[in-house]
Amino acid sequence: MRPKPTTIGRFLVTGPYSSWAWRKICEVKKRLKLGYIADKWRGTDEDYTISDGYKWLLSETTQKVSWARIVWNRYNLPKWSFIMWLIKHQMLLTLDRLKKMGLDVPTDCYLCGVEAETHMHLFRTCTFSKRCFQLLYSWLQIPVDILLDTDCILKIRRLSILVRQVILAAIVGVHYGVWQSRNIGRVEGYVTNPTHLVRLVQVDCRRRVASEFKGSMTNFDKTWCRDHGLI
Repeated sequence: MRPKPTTIGRFLVTGPYSSWAWRKICEVKKRLKLGYIADKWRGTDEDYTISDGYKWLLSETTQKVSWARIVWNRYNLPKWSFIMWLIKHQMLLTLDRLKKMGLDVPTDCYLCGVEAETHMHLFRTCTFSKRCFQLLYSWLQIPVDILLDTDCILKIRRLSILVRQVILAAIVGVHYGVWQSRNIGRVEGYVTNPTHLVRLVQVDCRRRVASEFKGSMTNFDKTWCRDHGLI
C-alpha cells in the first residue's frame, strides 16, 4: 500500500516521513508553537525546557492513576515496567484481541490449555499464574489476595518504602515472567516451570537492590532483606 502523503508547512511529503509517528511529531510541534506568545515561551522571559514543554503539553490531559508507582518503580527492570504498562492499558496481544483483529488463531491459553486467553485469565485465573503467585507468597509471606491487589500493598504502613517497592517489583516481575512464558509456549511449544520463573525474579530483585539502593539501610530493611535472601 502506498504511504499516505502528509503536508508539512508548504511541502507535500510522501514515503517514510508520512508515517503515523511522523504525523504525531508534527502535531506536537504545532501544539508547542501555541506555547509561544510574542516569541517568548509562555509569554515570559523563562527559557524553554523539555520538562516544562511536557508539563505544558499534558496540562489539560494529565490524569493521575493509582498504578503509576507500581509500573515506574525504581526496583523494576525496564522490560518489566513496559510489559506492566501494557497490562494496565489492556494492550497486550492476547489471543482474544488477536481474534477481534480478524486473525485465525486458537483461543485456548498456551499455559493451561483450559480457558480462553484474556488479560484477566492470563494474570489472575490461569493455573500457571496462580502457582507463580503461590510461590511468591511462600517467598515474601504476603497473602496471594494482597499480592494481586497492588494498591493495597502501598497502604501497608508497617512496611518501609524499600520493602514495599521490592515487593511490588517482584509482583511486576512475575507478571512479566507469565507473559514471557506464554510467548515461549506459543513459539517453542513448552511451558516454563513456575518455580524457575519465580527464582529468576528473586535473582533479579537481589541485583536491583544491590544496584539501586543508595545509602545505609535501616535495621528493619536489613533484617527483611536478609530474611528474604536479598542481601
